[in-house]
Amino acid sequence: MILFNHGIIVCGDTLEEVADRIERVTKALAQGTRETISPDLATLDAIAEGSGFHPARDHDSHAVALSEVNRAIALGGSLYPDHVIFLGTEIGVLQDGQSAADFQAALHNEGRDVPKMLIVPDKGVLLSSSLTAGGEVMARCLAEVVGRIPSESNVVYLSESDEYELMNWEAEQYRQALDRESARQTA
Repeated sequence: MILFNHGIIVCGDTLEEVADRIERVTKALAQGTRETISPDLATLDAIAEGSGFHPARDHDSHAVALSEVNRAIALGGSLYPDHVIFLGTEIGVLQDGQSAADFQAALHNEGRDVPKMLIVPDKGVLLSSSLTAGGEVMARCLAEVVGRIPSESNVVYLSESDEYELMNWEAEQYRQALDRESARQTA
């Protein structure tokens, strides 16, 4: 069963049957990621200096910023519920020569929240230092997803109403609290 913008449900009579079906579906849908350049970690470190951001620790997470197609898909909207829950509904984009601290200050002056993920085009991704381990995994997930969507695809994103429901759904708020608690216990 395919759940729109969520994923799949695989059923079977035994654990082995379910595992086999998952493996077959995975193989049938396998698609490589779009090739990208390497992240510029030295530049990202400099851009992040003095801010609440750091370059993504996972090398592959940077792919979101390292391809024009990946950026366009990622910035088009929220692709799935966990994106909204762990990364929020907005991804920031730094302009050429802009530091993360300047970006933060500009949003604060406008009374806006700072996104948890910033794209530095053709350089890489910066993640909020407050992002939990679950959020960092979702940054990698986003890179994996956008890198596999063909450039000519008609992408369907979650609506603003969907995002609002997710952010205000008691079950998701509980899941976020568990993720934050897990982060405190490992710190």
